Amino acid sequence: MPNMDGFGFVKKIMSSNIKNVPLIIVITADSVIGTKEKCQEVGFANYLRKPFNINQLEQKIVETVE
Repeated sequence: MPNMDGFGFVKKIMSSNIKNVPLIIVITADSVIGTKEKCQEVGFANYLRKPFNINQLEQKIVETVE
């Protein structure tokens, strides 16, 4: 997204009048301390760091919808 990063995108969605916002799982290569907490603050439903495998993604989806 040329003018917005993922954080800005989720903030915009969360502040909109959209009902039933889907759960958004961030997938990132960022390993800086505090990134996971920042993602939670903004409104991401869960966090997965790259590299990952399909089993880890499936687990995050299950965790998120429970």
